[in-house]
Amino acid sequence: MITTLLIVLGLLIPMQVAAENELFSELSSSISSSCVSFDYSYRTEVRGTVFTGKGNVTAMYPAFRAEGNGFLIVCDGETKWTSDISAKEMVIEQVSLSGGDISSNPALLLYNLEGRFRPVSETGGSFGGRKVTVLKLESKDLSYVKSMVLYIIPESMAVTGAELTMEDGSLLEVEISSFIFKEKCLASIFRIDEASLSNDYIITDLR
Repeated sequence: MITTLLIVLGLLIPMQVAAENELFSELSSSISSSCVSFDYSYRTEVRGTVFTGKGNVTAMYPAFRAEGNGFLIVCDGETKWTSDISAKEMVIEQVSLSGGDISSNPALLLYNLEGRFRPVSETGGSFGGRKVTVLKLESKDLSYVKSMVLYIIPESMAVTGAELTMEDGSLLEVEISSFIFKEKCLASIFRIDEASLSNDYIITDLR
């Protein structure tokens, strides 16, 4: 009886891990091979202070375009333009997304999932009143994120929410809507021509 039980457990555990890896790999592949766009809102509390925000992202990783809270961030994968829209100020810098901070840039939330995270478990659940697949991930080597939970609509593979647990114990909650996969986006939306800006723009070029 014990031998039979061990054999059954030995068969079930690899099947469960394989299923989790299949979902995770499919999601990662779909995101990395497509142009994705989504709207987001977030909430986090740090040392008793609550921070909230919202915006929208279009990404064809490693390129992305994100606008929210009065800022526009555009990146072609090598150069990043960060613009304070109301102040008419822009910073241009070379960038390496491998160490990009998700907590300060929601556009990086779904970037390089397989490189940054590994799957831990997959269960059914609900989020925002919809049935979803709950995919729990742990960080591979990110110094500031301990783990992340993704809420995925199984029929469309759309991500509808995320929760990130930081190394300091704080929680970043993200609600996602209007999640769309497209075959491709125009590459021009991931660059800014500084010459096209008005003369009163203050530009700091750190390249």
